[in-house]
Amino acid sequence: MDRRHVHTRTIDIDATASLDGGVAVEAKLCDIRRISFMGLMGGQTINPGLIHDVELGMELDPTQTVTASEFKMHTMPFKDRAETEGMICSDIEPAFADLRGVTYKGAYTTSVLKAVGGPRGCFHGQSLAIGAGPVIEQAFERLPGHEGMSIGRHILIDSYNYGDNGVSMTGVLMDSLVPLDLSGGPIGDVLCEIDLEIALVVPGMVYSQVSASRVDGNSRRTLEEAEGLKGLKMGPGIFAEARSRLAGGDGGLFELLSMMIPVTTQAAITQMRRTGKALPGRGRSMAQIDSCHMWVADGPLDRRVQQVVKERFGKEDGHAK
Repeated sequence: MDRRHVHTRTIDIDATASLDGGVAVEAKLCDIRRISFMGLMGGQTINPGLIHDVELGMELDPTQTVTASEFKMHTMPFKDRAETEGMICSDIEPAFADLRGVTYKGAYTTSVLKAVGGPRGCFHGQSLAIGAGPVIEQAFERLPGHEGMSIGRHILIDSYNYGDNGVSMTGVLMDSLVPLDLSGGPIGDVLCEIDLEIALVVPGMVYSQVSASRVDGNSRRTLEEAEGLKGLKMGPGIFAEARSRLAGGDGGLFELLSMMIPVTTQAAITQMRRTGKALPGRGRSMAQIDSCHMWVADGPLDRRVQQVVKERFGKEDGHAK
């Protein structure tokens, strides 16, 4: 099968025990675009390379409550204030201090979304905060009695285009217990390793083929769970539907899938343009709208895209008012 590598996302989350019985978390996300593509801000060509390099640090006390939170954007797509009416991606960094007071034992994901979800934050920082949840849980369960060790979760997602309208994504999730001091070599234990592969076609965006395996447990059961995702369609409610279909599993497969779903648009963007479907800025099909403070509905980026759409297609998008 002739395929083209288009996008890579890496996520690394590490948790260590604090002296007071709490946990410190360091989480990092990087996006690497493997091909040139047309940008949304006037049709300029954007070269391959690093798109996002962001990190989130959190400290939790022994009650599993966030006492400190800091978000940094080292590489970001929008950093020229002249192009975006004075706004840039990193303006939102201070907002992540609002994660202080969030308790993992409570409704953690809901609390994160309330604090930094949608236009109140950065989608990638939000993803790191939510993705850190299972690592926080493991840290409080496993690290006591394992001084000098850390819990790590490492996710690699690669995306490919094939044929005229095919898209495939492969994801690997690995949890490990490793020593903080690696001077003697990276000796540790792999706690979990899950592989997931998804295929779909544009413009349908329905999972047509799904396969999964795991190294550390019942691979057959994991495959059966993954096959239940066939027919899942990208769009509103996909996370809830996926969680429902994977109910009864150990959670690891859903946690990997939830990190792969947001990459689907990046994976499919060249195929969408090839087929003439879901062109940039075409209404609510554009997943960026209200996903972060930069892409707030009717904000500078949204208005700019609406202008580009009008110039190219001679009509309003129907989204902007």
